[in-house]
Amino acid sequence: MEPIQLVPAPPHSSFCFLVSPRVSHQSLLSSIFRTLFQVPYPATSLFAALTQTPGVCGVFFPFRNSPPALADRGVRSASSTKGDHRRSPARSKGSRLPSRVVHASTFFGYSQQVLTLFTTAKPFRGHIGIIQRNAMKSWTRLRADIEIILFGNDEGAAEVARELGVRHEAHVECNELGTKRLDYLFARAQAVARHNVLCYVNCDIILMQDFWRAIERVRGAHKEFLIVGRRWDTDITEPLPFDQHAGQSEHRQAAHWETRERQAPDWQEELRTLALRRGRQRTAEWIDYFVFSRGLYGADIPPFALRVFWDNWLVWKALDSQKPVVDASRVVMAVHQNHDYSHHPQGKEGVWNGAEAGRNAQLAGGWRHLRTIADATQMLHEDGLHENTKRYWSAARRFLRQGGRVLLYDVWHPLWFALLNVSRPLRRALHPRPPSSS
Repeated sequence: MEPIQLVPAPPHSSFCFLVSPRVSHQSLLSSIFRTLFQVPYPATSLFAALTQTPGVCGVFFPFRNSPPALADRGVRSASSTKGDHRRSPARSKGSRLPSRVVHASTFFGYSQQVLTLFTTAKPFRGHIGIIQRNAMKSWTRLRADIEIILFGNDEGAAEVARELGVRHEAHVECNELGTKRLDYLFARAQAVARHNVLCYVNCDIILMQDFWRAIERVRGAHKEFLIVGRRWDTDITEPLPFDQHAGQSEHRQAAHWETRERQAPDWQEELRTLALRRGRQRTAEWIDYFVFSRGLYGADIPPFALRVFWDNWLVWKALDSQKPVVDASRVVMAVHQNHDYSHHPQGKEGVWNGAEAGRNAQLAGGWRHLRTIADATQMLHEDGLHENTKRYWSAARRFLRQGGRVLLYDVWHPLWFALLNVSRPLRRALHPRPPSSS
């Protein structure tokens, strides 16, 4: 077989195979399946296995952070009738890939760049234990190769991690009151994640296939980004029947793999119906998931306690960094399972108005560093991404609201109390107090 040189793949591909025009799709698919895809650098064993397959000449991994030895020099061709190995030249700008390059996405229909989800939980007992299991089980069904990291040594966390086959990070840095710190979670997750797209999600949020499709669409348009969305509050008190209709669904779904991959299982259809009929979509202030590119958040995250205001700061930080912030509320139904606040000693009042809430507001830098979903730069619709022109109205309302508070507390109140002090003698003269009876 004549030698074939390797060229870099397009930026949104995870890798590509170079094959002879005479190789059949069947043999190529067989070789692709044998690679098992997730192979770290330098991938020499994978390369050797591929080059021993008739018709397959090489493989190139164009990761964004690939080492120069691989990304810049290319990979030597391992197939030559004369046995020589020549270095591949760089592809000129605007040139097309040769017909001998076959991308894995041609056969599988999706990018090999997948997702790392990370979260932390409350103790897995009672009702909160049920809904947290529901949430984590839904995440495991997004894709087979998704990575999930559960932070914290809370009651039942290790057992649930083993049961669901997810990664467990028991150690979490906490503040002086014992509340987990957001900055540690984000720093550690970005340090250990296998993938370059991460998502922090609260452990009571159920995610479905529309969530994964939204990530794919945004990732195809932006290299760096933040995705947020409004949630649907729904009363769920029992474990969801994830596997109840598995056999029926498999029998009813189409034979083609891509159609089968995209169709929603019955539990998703039933959950959507429940949320639409009995739930309600919350306003833009309620943010429960953050999909972001690795490196978007660095060491400058304040040591927030996992209470309030940190979510608004995360949106502000992405906007301040001039990264696209996408509102996926129109295409993603993220179901929040309603619960009480028994995990906090002061209940709901303690969560929202306690000392840690005030401390978080100070760490955020006040109202100027707090944003909501309504401030997103783009909105994801069924037909694609659109500019969010309503964000300017959101900013205007924020300044008007804050301006009203300034007028009330910093202008009107001081003037009013000054007027009362000045007029006190006159008021006492006009309305003398009656003598007190002994």
